Amino acid sequence: AVEAVGSSVLGAPRRRGIASLTAVDPHHLMGAARLARHAPSEALLPNGEAIPVRYVGASRGLDVAVFATDETLTPIRWSDQVRVGNLVLPIAYGPRATLGVVSRIGGPWTTPSGEQVARFLHVDGSLPVGFAGGPLVGPTGALGLNVRGLIRGGTTLPGATVQDALQRVLEHGDSEPGFLGIGGATAT
Repeated sequence: AVEAVGSSVLGAPRRRGIASLTAVDPHHLMGAARLARHAPSEALLPNGEAIPVRYVGASRGLDVAVFATDETLTPIRWSDQVRVGNLVLPIAYGPRATLGVVSRIGGPWTTPSGEQVARFLHVDGSLPVGFAGGPLVGPTGALGLNVRGLIRGGTTLPGATVQDALQRVLEHGDSEPGFLGIGGATAT
């Protein structure tokens, strides 16, 4: 399973370690939204070779950022065939892998920032550091993209949600969730 998706998982050098990026089509990568703050100018292929990338935008409400490259990548192949109890592998750049079990398939739901998600996958335990932005691989292929910022301990956005987010970012750029609230100030 790791070898099957390994060519689709790239690295983004950071001050402290390497973050994971997943090739979602031949010229676009997705990773954690926090990468947008200090967008990398290069990504590392599985063999360690650096390729130039540029920041396209982020869907912060889904905790994902999109990067583009002129290089041709091997995109991940999504599968939606998953059941509670399936053994799965969260994959990160390196390659690194850890074993988990799908403990819940939920949805539809609204993220804390107001984004609508058709469903989500929850794997037992917490997502290790560096695994956000990498795929979750099950017995039938890549099930989704791992994210940390939506649910404590992390969750997985299914491939269909990832593809929808990619299209929105490509069409509209950064998307900040709307906020409606009340502010207060001290009156004297």
